[in-house]
Amino acid sequence: VRYILLKLNIPLEHIAIKTANINELKNVDLMSRDCQVRYIITVNALKEGWDCPFAYVLATLANKSSVVDVTQILGRVLRMPYTRKHSIELLNLSYVFTSSSHFQNTLSQVVEGLNKAGFSKRDYREFDLSAFEPEQAPAPSPAQEELNLTAETGEGQDFEIEKDKLNPDWEQQAVEQAAHVDAISTQQPAATGSDTTGVEALKAQAVDQAQQFEEQANATSGESCPEELKAHMNEHKMKPIFDELAKAIQLPQFFIKLPSDGGFFDIGDEWHKLAKENLLSNFVLANLDATINFTAIESDVYKVDAEEIGNGESAPSFTVVKKAEKEKLNSIIKSQPTSGQITSIVGRLFSLIGKNSFYPIEDNDVKHYLKRIVEAMNADQRADCLERDYAYVKLIKEKIQSLANEYAGKEFVNWLTTHKIKLRPSFSLPATIAPSDNAPAISKSLYVTEGSVNNLESKVIRGVAELENIVWWHRNLERGKGFVINGFLNHYPDFIVLTESKNIVVVETKGDDRDNSDSKEKLKLGKVWEAQANQIAHETGYRYHYMMVFESNPIDGAYTTGDVLKLIEAL
Repeated sequence: VRYILLKLNIPLEHIAIKTANINELKNVDLMSRDCQVRYIITVNALKEGWDCPFAYVLATLANKSSVVDVTQILGRVLRMPYTRKHSIELLNLSYVFTSSSHFQNTLSQVVEGLNKAGFSKRDYREFDLSAFEPEQAPAPSPAQEELNLTAETGEGQDFEIEKDKLNPDWEQQAVEQAAHVDAISTQQPAATGSDTTGVEALKAQAVDQAQQFEEQANATSGESCPEELKAHMNEHKMKPIFDELAKAIQLPQFFIKLPSDGGFFDIGDEWHKLAKENLLSNFVLANLDATINFTAIESDVYKVDAEEIGNGESAPSFTVVKKAEKEKLNSIIKSQPTSGQITSIVGRLFSLIGKNSFYPIEDNDVKHYLKRIVEAMNADQRADCLERDYAYVKLIKEKIQSLANEYAGKEFVNWLTTHKIKLRPSFSLPATIAPSDNAPAISKSLYVTEGSVNNLESKVIRGVAELENIVWWHRNLERGKGFVINGFLNHYPDFIVLTESKNIVVVETKGDDRDNSDSKEKLKLGKVWEAQANQIAHETGYRYHYMMVFESNPIDGAYTTGDVLKLIEAL
């Protein structure tokens, strides 16, 4: 397979083999931006316990007949961490190419299992090339006979391709077949122009089917939940009196224009919803401040273990490490030379932090940063770090996060100035909400029942609801469900309010009993959002306002409850 890829001018560094005997992925970080690997050749080694957000295409040459094997292999292109919906539809799909009848039949059993688990046929698409073969196919030429591959290894066994027996013209034949399929397909228009391979037609079909699924999903308006589950859900509909007006609103969010990088999925430069990871794309810890004050931290050391909780299940359990165990463990490290101690301590600290904990900051960058910290310690400090490693890790993580936040904030301002990011209408209010807990009945709520509120939030929103110029208000839902101001941090404000004069007011409340260490940053982001949103007011027809409310002692730019009610009343 590697030989075939090389013959197709695939660079050698783009190909890696991972089998039981050959492991070219050892010490390779597939999540790294510098990773060159694009093609992974494997037999069974990667069928379980491996996930990658960039694994989009699975080409299987094996005649798999085991449901478990097929399910695990299929999972390589289905289970992708750190992914989100892309504006490029091709990147919202996974692809499996197979020429095996056994694999196809087994895949049908997998689909049946998915159906029983609650999935439907709308969740996958199938494209069978064999279905488009002409009814009276001409007798195969010797070249075509040579292309046919058969396996004689018995049912359920994988077959191996003997590359020396492949027709040298196999690629051209595949191209002609794809073009033929495209020409007779009624699903998509015939390929035109420079599309000589049929790839564009397949891409067009994928996009069309994805759009069909999206339309079907949107048409359900949140009603796709199984009936047997609805009775157990805390679901509330938007009030019909506000339905048409509210559903037409799209709250602005920040977008970034990313350059095209070519390839199969490329459709040119596209605007993507901004994520903090974008702002950290060029962030490195090298040469940044590594000075941390480790005084006055907890003295206990903890160990983490899996604790049985019944029914064959377990949960993480934190236990204070006994002094004898701790001393035995640390004495081994203390007996090493200084260089060995540093290496061991760095390894322990990184294992406690975990891989990809600061994504997209690379793990190697984090390790080098940890090494700088430990190298600056004297013997007593290294010994103390061994005794209180969890407490040290907590402070180190806070330091790295602080540096990353500072960098992201600067990049955000710079990219706004250079128009690399901009605000666009985006977030639509859902037809139904399912809050964790319910708020008491307060007039002018957008939904029949809103999400729960604390004492300060209740005081503020009751005052807002009593104002004559208020059309409706909505308790914004928590992370992942509600409207987020997506800048150098993700800020989910507490309330969204609409006035009769088409002013949309976003309100964030801050009580005196809370840790308001991030209030200044949220206020700064909210005010930037307000200014940018009002620049597109002529497009949306609404004016936008961000207000932060304190129970008392507001920071600069924020308000007390009385002040904010007066401001909203005047809008």
